[in-house]
Amino acid sequence: MKTISILLLCSLLTNYSFSQVDKGNWLIGGNGLAKFNKRKNINQGGQIVLERQTDINANILIGRFVADRFVIGAMPYFAFYRTKVLPDGNINSKVDQYGLGLFTRYYLLPSDKAINFLFETSYQAGVYSFVPIKGKSSILSASIGSVFFFNSSVGLEVLAGYQQRRVKIGTSPNFTDRGLDINIGFQFYLEKD
Repeated sequence: MKTISILLLCSLLTNYSFSQVDKGNWLIGGNGLAKFNKRKNINQGGQIVLERQTDINANILIGRFVADRFVIGAMPYFAFYRTKVLPDGNINSKVDQYGLGLFTRYYLLPSDKAINFLFETSYQAGVYSFVPIKGKSSILSASIGSVFFFNSSVGLEVLAGYQQRRVKIGTSPNFTDRGLDINIGFQFYLEKD
């Protein structure tokens, strides 16, 4: 543990790589989630029901630096959730969600640092399908975080922030969920020609 702490401290204090946050450069990357779990629920009859749940989702970032340290871009996403009742394996629910959005980012430090801090805002709109019914979804988020550059083109970012998702299916009332969102992902910074 001591060795890891010393290596991390050394990487913070040295400028061994440069971030590519200059005007005209491209940002490509994203983050994802895969969750597989089993849970026990009690049904209306008072019986214990075992369920297996699978959640997969991904956000992709494609942006261009329109000014030094400021990027604007597109953020497509997809997600699917499956729940199966055990032991017979019948699908209890099937939800698919996909869409497209816009994001903005501002990096606080100039492009000569191995670590940079950033603010990000995004809005995504898309389709929410609770098979066989389809609806609309929107996701609004604001995050802060940092990116750790391995070299001049590749960084690992960690973001934490607030996310609000609204879903409207048919004539039913909207449902909203909101809360803390933590993302970890790789980013690639491509230099202009």
